[in-house]
Amino acid sequence: MDTIILVGGKGTRLRETIGDDIPKPLAKINGTPFLDLIISQLEKFDIIKNIILAVGYKKEKIIDRYKDKNNILFSEDFFPLGTGGAIKKALSLCKSNEVLVLNGDTYLEFNLADLLQNHIEKKAEITIGYRFEKDTSRYGSLTLDEKTKKILKFNEKQNSEKLKEISGFINSGVYVINKNVFDDFENIEDSEKFSIELDFFSKAVFTKKIFGFDIKTSFIDIGTASSYHRAQNILNLG
Repeated sequence: MDTIILVGGKGTRLRETIGDDIPKPLAKINGTPFLDLIISQLEKFDIIKNIILAVGYKKEKIIDRYKDKNNILFSEDFFPLGTGGAIKKALSLCKSNEVLVLNGDTYLEFNLADLLQNHIEKKAEITIGYRFEKDTSRYGSLTLDEKTKKILKFNEKQNSEKLKEISGFINSGVYVINKNVFDDFENIEDSEKFSIELDFFSKAVFTKKIFGFDIKTSFIDIGTASSYHRAQNILNLG
């Protein structure tokens, strides 16, 4: 099974903390680049073969660090492609029928064998790791069939501070997708730049088999200065 990690973002909210010269995935957690932690986690899974890094911003830094690892390939974005465009391009380097997709600025523990088994048993085209959140307004939420865990709707996040907290399930940013998932999909097939969340998932839910997989652990992200500092205390490198 191959894996795509999205590491092409500019990380503008973190630049004042880590500097302009460092791509966000290489921001250090207690001296170790964050991306090293994700790769180390993946290398513990026996079924993972190749890791494809979808690089963009400051890509030469990331390529230089991992170029000598035989199991790591690079899918280079020469202009911003969005999460969907980056995944679509990286899929050309994948050889497995099912592909794990992760974000390069989040870390969470999950059981890959169970995730893949769930995907295959349900004959899913897309499986999205989800978790329960007391307040979904920051993230948006998922509406699931209570019995089958089929995802019925993607609900956009609510920005108004006047809204009450609404608990529910949110996308954890861990996906298993079939390699041909973008084939014959209207407005996506010939598009280079698009968002997997906004432009694809929200429409594909009506035509494709998309299921959820419960991941009970919270993700650790380094998207903002505050979350980056929290990650220093949460992640156990031992």
